[in-house]
Amino acid sequence: MLDEEWPVTARDALADGDVEQALRRAFPAGEVATQRNGPVARVAEMVRGATEDGAEMLTMRLEYHIPVPDRSRLLLARVNVPNIPSAEPFATLFDEILDSVTFLDAPGGGAVEEAGAAGEVDGEAPAGDVPASWAPVRETSR
Repeated sequence: MLDEEWPVTARDALADGDVEQALRRAFPAGEVATQRNGPVARVAEMVRGATEDGAEMLTMRLEYHIPVPDRSRLLLARVNVPNIPSAEPFATLFDEILDSVTFLDAPGGGAVEEAGAAGEVDGEAPAGDVPASWAPVRETSR
């Protein structure tokens, strides 16, 4: 996981307080869905390659861009899953893993409250929910 700055293309939407639109402008090839920390962008790519012995290999590459609670920066998480038979179960698994990210302290040491995701009941997001708006991973060649 890495800390990254918002791309310049997102700054106007951020200034207007529209984090979801800022993510769409920053990552136009990605999809935006609401998770426990609020809107998150996921960029997915399937790449066909070959092993050293010439066997075909399919690799799924995922990038998640998660705004930190004060919206000043992004947390970038990258996942590469080589030689997979089917992408969707793995994409769902990593969606859930990244949905569990919790920010403990705000910059400067103050406590952080979660952003309040859709579907929250009594302060808790429902377990096992994967954003329905995230489409299955598409395949590309390289």
